[in-house]
Amino acid sequence: MFFLFACTEKTTAYYELNEDEAKSKLVECSFNYFSAENVPSDLTQLTFADKECEAARKARLVEKHRQLQVLQQRVDHQALQQYDEQKQQLLALSYAEYAAVNGGCGWSDVTLLCQVASDIEDDMFAKEVARLRNGFKLVELEGLVAQRCRGGEHYVRALCYVAQTALGQQQTQQVSYLLSNQAALKRQYNACRVELMTQDALNDEAAIADFLAQQPQCALVMKTAKLMGQHSLTEPL
Repeated sequence: MFFLFACTEKTTAYYELNEDEAKSKLVECSFNYFSAENVPSDLTQLTFADKECEAARKARLVEKHRQLQVLQQRVDHQALQQYDEQKQQLLALSYAEYAAVNGGCGWSDVTLLCQVASDIEDDMFAKEVARLRNGFKLVELEGLVAQRCRGGEHYVRALCYVAQTALGQQQTQQVSYLLSNQAALKRQYNACRVELMTQDALNDEAAIADFLAQQPQCALVMKTAKLMGQHSLTEPL
């Protein structure tokens, strides 16, 4: 039995199961084909006429591929961990802090920081819009937009745009509410009209414009009333 086994040609499958033998065989084959001074650095890139040499080479290629896969998985796992850590750090920032980080990234910047900042841009924007829309009154949002969008050395486009978006959404929500709630529209409209009357400005277009600029809620109410066909302040709703 031993004699038969010893004479049996060793295949790639055999060398895959016997890694040390495959290594030794490949070294042996290399010295049979090359001098000691001219052995190539990567024997798996060669081909051998000898079947066992070729079987050992293929087995080492399989092992090399397996090791590369393990290494890639390890790298991928590490990269994923680093990505998640960086993501959590950025998500914890205020929108102003995040905007400063993202604003410092060029369009071709492929660093992990800038990659993550770009990936979460929509989420950060949506979260900030919701925070402003739900946390500020209309007059406060008007003031915030005026402050952030007036330009100057401290102007940040991202902060201006997110405030404008929040203001627009809040205005749309309130107009929709007033259109569907006639009692609220009537109450607010008439209250704004009375305020104009106390200022003796009911028939003064310039005074009305100035009043509405100072009272964004009344401006919104008047806009909604016009949508309902009320184009004059001379009559109450």
